[in-house]
Amino acid sequence: MRRGPGPARARQAGVILLIMALAILIGGALVVINGIDGNASRVARDARTENVLNQAKQALIAYASGRDISPTQTAVGTLPCPDLDDDGAAETSCGNASGSTSQSNRLGRLPWRTLGIADLRDASGERLWYAVSSMYKTSTVNGFNPTTGLGTITVRDAAGTVFQDGTLSNPYTAGTGGAVAVIFAPGDALVRQGGSTLQDRSCSGGSCGSQGECTSSPASLTAKCNPVNYLDVAMGEDNSNFVDNNVTRTANGNGFISGPVFSGNSVILNDRIAVVGYEDIMPALQRRVAREVLKCLTSYAATYRNRYPWPAPTCRQASSINSWSDHDSVLFGRVPDTGSGTFDTTVSTSGSTMGDTFTGDCMFESLTGWWPNWKRHVFYAVADAHKPAASAAGNGGPCSGDSNCLRIADSSGNILASNKQVAVIVTGRALNGVSPAQVRSGNNDGYASNYIEGNNVTLEQMIVGTIPAACNALSPAVVTTGCSPLSNCNRVTTGNRSPSFNDVVVYSP
Repeated sequence: MRRGPGPARARQAGVILLIMALAILIGGALVVINGIDGNASRVARDARTENVLNQAKQALIAYASGRDISPTQTAVGTLPCPDLDDDGAAETSCGNASGSTSQSNRLGRLPWRTLGIADLRDASGERLWYAVSSMYKTSTVNGFNPTTGLGTITVRDAAGTVFQDGTLSNPYTAGTGGAVAVIFAPGDALVRQGGSTLQDRSCSGGSCGSQGECTSSPASLTAKCNPVNYLDVAMGEDNSNFVDNNVTRTANGNGFISGPVFSGNSVILNDRIAVVGYEDIMPALQRRVAREVLKCLTSYAATYRNRYPWPAPTCRQASSINSWSDHDSVLFGRVPDTGSGTFDTTVSTSGSTMGDTFTGDCMFESLTGWWPNWKRHVFYAVADAHKPAASAAGNGGPCSGDSNCLRIADSSGNILASNKQVAVIVTGRALNGVSPAQVRSGNNDGYASNYIEGNNVTLEQMIVGTIPAACNALSPAVVTTGCSPLSNCNRVTTGNRSPSFNDVVVYSP
């Protein structure tokens, strides 16, 4: 008679089953742990890449806003050309003023040496690439201002949706009307769509110098300096080329697409990008111009008894009047600009104790340099205590009290600062988020409300004498009466940018 399994054999079978169950549990746990580790690694890599992209973006904005804007400079806020040979330095030229030539020269590596920053690398150890708008590039750049300075580069998200449209030319859409610059983290080499081999990032096809720079002519003959070997293609958008003409913008739909983009479970485009848009860079440029003008005004006042020149009444810049001379009854307007003898009325009011031009390198020339493009966007207000006066009146100030000083307020009217002598306002692009929508050029330039927003519009009523007679030619009248007392309208408003406000304000002291 055969006996069934004894207790020992039963225990042995149970142990085996337990070991098998534990093995399954451990294997599953390892799969989960490996998955978590893999996800954590990807998150860390993505974070590193995003960090260097943001560093590059901030460096470009700082470079643009920190450039020399002496009167001989043709533009404010230009950006460097790309680095084509991988030596870290920007090329000296990357196309003509319109952007109709040397298109390929506006795409290359980020010129980190020119920007004065570290040699930034993405999580794959690759240097960053960079494309610059023809509107903002250095050297042969067009002069631009907040109204005309739209970017030209079209950018799509990973789903193929356009979020920067370089074909647009309407100032109302400047915020999304084309990128000013695009920075790329190229990621690992892959096989481009339509290709059969892995991207080649070596010195093959050309030659490299001792520092790894491409010495072929053109540099793109060397594989490591050809954007095709770093930037990818998806959804019909090839990141290794683009079009960004700033005059004929219809072809600017050929732009860039942000990754990662997948086909099934495979990554077909792994370029990560950062965009420098109009709203990233223009506020910094407005502030730079505002500080430049404020420096000139305060330097003038320091020379002439702590008194500032009379502004040019805004109404006089209507095309039917076209006068930029100062006037002895207004405390708010644009910077006078008539060439020689700019401050004639200031001189006569002061009994010839004040000068007729800015001092030092503050000669804003009306026919050359960057100033002609910006001067319609620049306004200033003067405290009544610091307006021009004859020598018998002594020095300007002290500035104290609500009527004879300027006050700085927020959009709700709350006073942020008092006892200010002068404030400069540099306006942004035309807005259609105000009522009525701002319209510029022609006689429209005679109305400050087509440039400034919010309570700043009331600054035009800072009149301490007779309303300029020439302004009566405008219909409707710009100003029919001055403020009484001045404290009703001598508040300069500052605040965050919004669809209904984009003025930048600086003041002294």
